Amino acid sequence: MVTRQQRPRRDRRRLISAFGKLSREQTQQCLEGDENFIQTMNNNIYTESFENKFLQTTKDFYCSKEFPVIESNDKMLEYLKMVTDYFDYEINQAKTYLPEEKSTLTTLIFLLESIFFPTDIFNIIVEKLQLLVADENNYQVLLFEPIYKLTKLKNELLKLIETHVYQKAIESITDDLINNPLFYIETIVNIHGKYLKLIQETFVGDQSFVASFDKGYAKFMNQNPISKTTGNTMTFAEIFARYCDTLLRKGSKAVKNDNWDEKLNNNYST
Repeated sequence: MVTRQQRPRRDRRRLISAFGKLSREQTQQCLEGDENFIQTMNNNIYTESFENKFLQTTKDFYCSKEFPVIESNDKMLEYLKMVTDYFDYEINQAKTYLPEEKSTLTTLIFLLESIFFPTDIFNIIVEKLQLLVADENNYQVLLFEPIYKLTKLKNELLKLIETHVYQKAIESITDDLINNPLFYIETIVNIHGKYLKLIQETFVGDQSFVASFDKGYAKFMNQNPISKTTGNTMTFAEIFARYCDTLLRKGSKAVKNDNWDEKLNNNYST
């Protein structure tokens, strides 16, 4: 007996088989020179006879499945891993039989996102991610792999990273630093090294997350209380160059006492 969950995929296999037969008929007609027939098949008949039914059976299949209730970080991880597996399967399969000239694959991705991430579920996940980012929790490492493959969530996490870096950096700057330029520069360098290292270790040096860090840090450089008060905005490279110059003027002992090698690696590792 075919179960409720098996039936949509069975129906979809039939659709794909029928679509293959339809494509072969199109090819034959093309060889016979009936261009009007081909154009019709490529548009109305494709959409009505295959695409709409294909998308509907996909929706029916996943709407019939049970998913974990996201009541904890572990359940969220379980949910994301399950969704990632489904995404991988559907997209990889679709690429083997959907025509590249059609927009069905894009529509399929949008459909899957709407099924797996309805507004309430999406908001719960984003809220939990926001807490994890704020706590600088190592749990992010476990979440990175599934989120990396889910574009909608990855984009949201990139925004959270950018905001977090900016806010934490701003909190580190106090008004009294305006009277101590050297300590201000040192604080800037330490903040950069700390969060760049955190991003690279958590997200395995993924350049999209490094770029998100850079955006948050650049915003901080231009909008922190000291730069606003003095009207002096510099890039991190300029700040770091000034920091290096100051240490070199103090001599080798100052460089050694300042953990120079570690700071250099943290601020300019790739």
